Amino acid sequence: MGPVFPHEVVGFSGGNKYLFPGVSGPEVLNFFHWLGAVVTNPMIIGNKWTPVRKVVDHIGGMVKVPKLCLCMVVDKAQLAGLFIGTPEGAWDQASELSRKLHITYKDHPFHTILSCAPAMYDEIWVGAKCMYKLEPVIADGGELIIYAPHIHEISLTHGHHIRQVGYHCVDYLPQAVG
Repeated sequence: MGPVFPHEVVGFSGGNKYLFPGVSGPEVLNFFHWLGAVVTNPMIIGNKWTPVRKVVDHIGGMVKVPKLCLCMVVDKAQLAGLFIGTPEGAWDQASELSRKLHITYKDHPFHTILSCAPAMYDEIWVGAKCMYKLEPVIADGGELIIYAPHIHEISLTHGHHIRQVGYHCVDYLPQAVG
Protein backbone atom coordinates (compact mmCIF):
# COMPACT_ATOMS: atom_id res chain seq x y z
CA MET A 1 0.00 0.00 0.00
CA GLY A 2 1.40 3.36 -0.93
CA PRO A 3 1.06 6.57 -2.91
CA VAL A 4 1.58 6.98 -6.65
CA PHE A 5 3.15 10.24 -7.86
CA PRO A 6 5.75 11.36 -10.42
CA HIS A 7 9.10 9.88 -9.41
CA GLU A 8 12.60 10.86 -10.56
CA VAL A 9 14.02 7.32 -10.72
CA VAL A 10 11.20 5.08 -11.92
CA GLY A 11 8.75 7.50 -13.62
CA PHE A 12 5.89 7.07 -11.15
CA SER A 13 6.18 5.63 -7.65
CA GLY A 14 4.09 2.67 -6.56
CA GLY A 15 3.24 -0.80 -7.76
CA ASN A 16 6.13 -3.24 -7.68
CA LYS A 17 8.49 -0.44 -6.62
CA TYR A 18 7.15 -0.80 -3.09
CA LEU A 19 8.68 -4.27 -2.92
CA PHE A 20 12.06 -2.53 -2.97
CA PRO A 21 14.13 -2.06 -0.88
CA GLY A 22 12.17 -4.48 1.30
CA VAL A 23 12.99 -7.69 -0.57
CA SER A 24 16.12 -6.70 -2.48
CA GLY A 25 19.65 -5.85 -1.60
CA PRO A 26 21.72 -2.83 -2.50
CA GLU A 27 22.72 -4.35 -5.85
CA VAL A 28 19.17 -4.02 -7.20
CA LEU A 29 18.63 -0.55 -5.77
CA ASN A 30 22.00 0.70 -6.98
CA PHE A 31 21.37 -0.77 -10.43
CA PHE A 32 18.01 0.85 -11.02
CA HIS A 33 19.14 4.19 -9.59
CA TRP A 34 22.17 4.05 -11.91
CA LEU A 35 19.92 3.15 -14.85
CA GLY A 36 17.60 6.06 -14.08
CA ALA A 37 20.58 8.45 -13.95
CA VAL A 38 21.91 7.20 -17.29
CA VAL A 39 18.50 7.56 -18.96
CA THR A 40 18.25 11.05 -17.32
CA ASN A 41 15.57 12.58 -15.19
CA PRO A 42 13.73 14.47 -17.97
CA MET A 43 13.22 11.14 -19.77
CA ILE A 44 12.10 9.39 -16.55
CA ILE A 45 9.98 11.59 -14.29
CA GLY A 46 6.29 11.51 -15.17
CA ASN A 47 6.73 8.82 -17.84
CA LYS A 48 5.09 5.49 -17.16
CA TRP A 49 6.96 2.90 -19.19
CA THR A 50 10.58 3.68 -18.39
CA PRO A 51 13.49 1.21 -18.52
CA VAL A 52 13.61 1.38 -14.71
CA ARG A 53 9.89 0.47 -14.45
CA LYS A 54 10.56 -2.52 -16.72
CA VAL A 55 13.33 -3.69 -14.35
CA VAL A 56 11.15 -3.15 -11.26
CA ASP A 57 8.21 -5.04 -12.81
CA HIS A 58 10.51 -7.84 -14.04
CA ILE A 59 11.99 -8.31 -10.57
CA GLY A 60 8.54 -7.94 -8.99
CA GLY A 61 7.42 -10.82 -11.19
CA MET A 62 10.05 -13.02 -9.54
CA VAL A 63 8.23 -12.69 -6.21
CA LYS A 64 5.97 -15.74 -6.34
CA VAL A 65 3.71 -15.09 -3.35
CA PRO A 66 0.28 -13.63 -4.13
CA LYS A 67 0.41 -9.82 -4.19
CA LEU A 68 -2.42 -7.35 -3.67
CA CYS A 69 -1.56 -3.72 -4.21
CA LEU A 70 -3.40 -0.66 -2.93
CA CYS A 71 -2.27 2.41 -4.89
CA MET A 72 -3.39 5.75 -3.54
CA VAL A 73 -3.39 9.05 -5.42
CA VAL A 74 -3.46 12.02 -3.09
CA ASP A 75 -4.22 15.58 -4.16
CA LYS A 76 -4.04 18.52 -1.76
CA ALA A 77 -3.93 16.18 1.27
CA GLN A 78 -7.12 14.41 0.13
CA LEU A 79 -7.54 10.92 -1.30
CA ALA A 80 -8.27 11.43 -5.01
CA GLY A 81 -8.23 7.76 -5.99
CA LEU A 82 -7.66 4.28 -4.60
CA PHE A 83 -6.86 1.45 -6.99
CA ILE A 84 -6.73 -2.16 -5.81
CA GLY A 85 -5.43 -5.15 -7.71
CA THR A 86 -2.18 -6.58 -8.99
CA PRO A 87 0.83 -4.29 -8.54
CA GLU A 88 0.89 -3.76 -12.32
CA GLY A 89 -2.84 -3.16 -12.78
CA ALA A 90 -3.50 -0.97 -9.75
CA TRP A 91 -0.35 1.04 -10.49
CA ASP A 92 -1.31 1.51 -14.16
CA GLN A 93 -4.66 3.05 -13.21
CA ALA A 94 -3.22 5.15 -10.38
CA SER A 95 -0.40 6.52 -12.53
CA GLU A 96 -2.95 7.71 -15.12
CA LEU A 97 -4.81 9.69 -12.44
CA SER A 98 -1.52 10.96 -10.99
CA ARG A 99 -0.44 12.17 -14.46
CA LYS A 100 -3.63 14.25 -14.69
CA LEU A 101 -3.40 15.67 -11.17
CA HIS A 102 0.33 16.03 -10.49
CA ILE A 103 1.90 17.15 -13.77
CA THR A 104 1.54 20.65 -15.15
CA TYR A 105 2.66 21.06 -18.74
CA LYS A 106 4.05 24.39 -19.95
CA ASP A 107 4.13 25.76 -23.50
CA HIS A 108 7.74 26.88 -23.24
CA PRO A 109 10.80 26.42 -21.01
CA PHE A 110 11.88 29.07 -18.51
CA HIS A 111 15.30 30.69 -18.23
CA THR A 112 15.23 31.24 -14.45
CA ILE A 113 13.28 29.20 -11.91
CA LEU A 114 13.19 29.64 -8.14
CA SER A 115 12.21 26.47 -6.27
CA CYS A 116 11.52 26.67 -2.53
CA ALA A 117 12.49 23.44 -0.75
CA PRO A 118 9.91 22.18 1.74
CA ALA A 119 11.02 21.85 5.37
CA MET A 120 10.73 18.05 5.09
CA TYR A 121 13.87 18.11 2.91
CA ASP A 122 16.59 18.40 5.55
CA GLU A 123 19.63 17.76 3.33
CA ILE A 124 20.51 18.71 -0.24
CA TRP A 125 20.49 15.01 -1.25
CA VAL A 126 16.70 15.00 -0.97
CA GLY A 127 16.29 18.76 -1.46
CA ALA A 128 17.59 18.20 -4.99
CA LYS A 129 14.10 16.85 -5.74
CA CYS A 130 13.27 20.53 -6.21
CA MET A 131 15.55 20.44 -9.23
CA TYR A 132 14.50 17.02 -10.52
CA LYS A 133 10.86 18.00 -10.70
CA LEU A 134 11.53 21.25 -12.54
CA GLU A 135 14.42 20.21 -14.77
CA PRO A 136 12.15 19.43 -17.75
CA VAL A 137 11.03 23.10 -17.95
CA ILE A 138 14.46 24.76 -17.63
CA ALA A 139 15.63 26.30 -20.90
CA ASP A 140 19.05 25.34 -22.27
CA GLY A 141 21.54 27.56 -20.49
CA GLY A 142 18.92 28.45 -17.89
CA GLU A 143 19.27 28.50 -14.12
CA LEU A 144 17.34 26.80 -11.35
CA ILE A 145 17.82 28.19 -7.86
CA ILE A 146 16.90 26.04 -4.87
CA TYR A 147 15.96 28.29 -1.96
CA ALA A 148 16.52 26.22 1.18
CA PRO A 149 17.88 28.24 4.11
CA HIS A 150 16.96 25.39 6.48
CA ILE A 151 19.29 22.88 4.77
CA HIS A 152 22.76 22.66 6.31
CA GLU A 153 23.86 19.17 5.26
CA ILE A 154 24.78 17.71 1.86
CA SER A 155 23.88 14.14 2.81
CA LEU A 156 24.29 12.16 6.00
CA THR A 157 24.62 8.97 3.95
CA HIS A 158 26.58 10.12 0.90
CA GLY A 159 28.09 13.45 2.01
CA HIS A 160 31.62 12.10 2.47
CA HIS A 161 31.70 10.72 -1.08
CA ILE A 162 30.17 13.84 -2.60
CA ARG A 163 32.81 15.97 -0.87
CA GLN A 164 35.52 13.75 -2.42
CA VAL A 165 34.11 13.54 -5.95
CA GLY A 166 31.94 16.64 -6.14
CA TYR A 167 28.33 17.04 -7.19
CA HIS A 168 28.28 16.87 -10.98
CA CYS A 169 25.84 16.60 -13.85
CA VAL A 170 25.56 13.35 -15.80
CA ASP A 171 27.78 14.68 -18.65
CA TYR A 172 30.75 14.93 -16.27
CA LEU A 173 30.79 11.29 -15.18
CA PRO A 174 31.71 9.43 -18.42
CA GLN A 175 34.65 11.81 -18.91
CA ALA A 176 35.83 11.43 -15.31
CA VAL A 177 35.60 7.63 -15.32
CA GLY A 178 36.78 7.04 -18.91
